[in-house]
Amino acid sequence: MKLFTLLAGYAAGLAVAMKYRKDNGTSKLDTAAPTSQKKFNSFLEEVVDIHKTAFADVKGFMKENFDDVENFDDLQKKVSGMVSNFTENLDSHIDAAKKTGTTKKDELLKIASDFYTSHEVTLETAKAKAISFAGVSEETVDSWLSSAREELKSAYHKIQAKFTDSVDAAEEVVVPIKKPAPRKTSTKKAE
Repeated sequence: MKLFTLLAGYAAGLAVAMKYRKDNGTSKLDTAAPTSQKKFNSFLEEVVDIHKTAFADVKGFMKENFDDVENFDDLQKKVSGMVSNFTENLDSHIDAAKKTGTTKKDELLKIASDFYTSHEVTLETAKAKAISFAGVSEETVDSWLSSAREELKSAYHKIQAKFTDSVDAAEEVVVPIKKPAPRKTSTKKAE
């Protein structure tokens, strides 16, 4: 029974991943293949690609947790790179959302906010890792992360303002002023 439940969960996960990839336009599944063999091969390619993507995401998560960092200097370099690439990564993140059909200002701002929040969480992870190094005082770590947070916040606010201004300009519509129609006067016929 447990094996069946595990297989059902795996199948459900694959179905959700396939639906997500189809909606985002990244699916490699060829449902219009002429033969069932080609359809099956296309399905297998899709499953393999889903697993490769999942592995890359897990690998990225491991790097985000700074498990590969051995000392404080390397941690500082890694966090500095993350902060300096924030603007570029957020711009590409928003562009990807626009390509998938997300065009509402509130939705795009939510995506930007979530992206910023994920970077804030990463800074907290960096703090935990920095404190684990011997010979690094908590005051040094707090000072360093405070400046990294300020840089991140500044970049976020610049993008948010630019994004808000560009979306407002795009949404600005000139509405013609309607003039009231002239009144018709009633004319009485003389008898």
